[in-house]
Amino acid sequence: MQLPRHQGYAKTREEALERSKAHRTVDPFPELPAALLSSEHIQAYVRQTGMLYPFFPRPDGPLKAASYEINPGGSFIYWDPKTRKKIINAVGENTPLVLPANSITFVELQSEFFLPDYIAVRFNLRIQHVHRGILLGTGPLVDPGFSGRLLVPLHNLTSDEYKINATDGLIWIEFTKTSRGKIIERGDGWEDQFIATDQAKTNRSVEVYFEKANRNNPIQSSLQQSVEEIKVRVKSAESAAKNSKNYLVTILGVGLISILGAAVSIVSFFETVKGTHFSVMGNVNEARHNAADAKADAKVATSEIKQLTENYKESSSSTAAQAKTLAAQLTEANERISRLENEIRRLSARPPRRAGR
Repeated sequence: MQLPRHQGYAKTREEALERSKAHRTVDPFPELPAALLSSEHIQAYVRQTGMLYPFFPRPDGPLKAASYEINPGGSFIYWDPKTRKKIINAVGENTPLVLPANSITFVELQSEFFLPDYIAVRFNLRIQHVHRGILLGTGPLVDPGFSGRLLVPLHNLTSDEYKINATDGLIWIEFTKTSRGKIIERGDGWEDQFIATDQAKTNRSVEVYFEKANRNNPIQSSLQQSVEEIKVRVKSAESAAKNSKNYLVTILGVGLISILGAAVSIVSFFETVKGTHFSVMGNVNEARHNAADAKADAKVATSEIKQLTENYKESSSSTAAQAKTLAAQLTEANERISRLENEIRRLSARPPRRAGR
C-alpha cells in the first residue's frame, strides 16, 4: 500500500504518533541505503515517519550535516546528599537545569522519539559541556522501535553547581538506517527473524525507570557522599581547633607568667653576681656561664610558645603535649637559676683568702 507523502512536519504530538504507527515497519524511502543519515534525509524521515517531535529544521538551528541537537526538557531529577530525598524539578524558560556539585542528575530531553523499526539513534553530550567537567553516563545507542523520552544521566565532576538553560543544546544525535528487511536466504528452509523492540519497554515514566534500575532507592555519586563526609569532619576539626585555642590561651597565660618570673629571676641573679667580691671572680665566672645556659633555655621556651601561638589550629592532643613539654622546660630553667643563685650567695659570703697564706 502506498502511503501519502507529507509536505510538512507534524504539528502536534498526536499527529507525529499517527505517522510513526503508519511507518513503523514500512520504509517510505526504500531506495536509500542503510547508512548514517545526512541532514536532508533526517528531515525527510522526520517529516514522513514523525520519528522525532518536536523538530526544528531551520538551517541556523540545531540541524547539522549529519546530526541534530536536542535541548533539555521535561524534568531533571537528583537526590539530596543530606536527606537522600529525590528532588524533581521542571526545566522551563525561567527554570534552568541545575547540576549540583559532584553529583549525578537525570535529565529528560525536550524532544520525544517515535523510532521506526529501521532507524537507530546514537547520541553524545555537547562538547562544550564536556570541556567544562560534565560527563554523559550512559550507552549512546537507542534501538529501532523505541518510543518516549530519553532519561540521560549527567555527571558533574566539578566542585561548583552547573547550569544549563532550556534554550541551550544538551546532546547531539545521529540517525542510522539499519539493514531491516534485507532477508538472507539460508537454504535450509529456515528464515532469520527480525527481533523487534518490545513495546512494553517503551514510553516509560521516570518512576518506572528508577524502579527497574534501583527500586527507587537513591542514586548518588560516591564523590558527592565523600565530599559531605569531609564537610562533617572539617566541622568537627574546626570545633576541636576552637577548643584547643581556648585551652592554649590558658596554657600560654601560665607559661608567660613563668617566663616573666624567669626573666625577673635572671635579672636579679646577675645583679647579685655584679656585686660579689673580686676575690671569688673565678668561681663567679663559672656560675655566670651556667646562668647563661639557664637563660638560653628560657629563651628557647619563649620562642616555642610564640610558635605554638601562631599554630593554635593544630589538634587538641598535639597542643596539650607541646604545652606540657614547654612547662617542663620552664620549670627546669627556673630550678637551675635557683641553684646558681644559691651558689653565688655561698661564694659571696666566703671571706677572700689573703696573699701568702
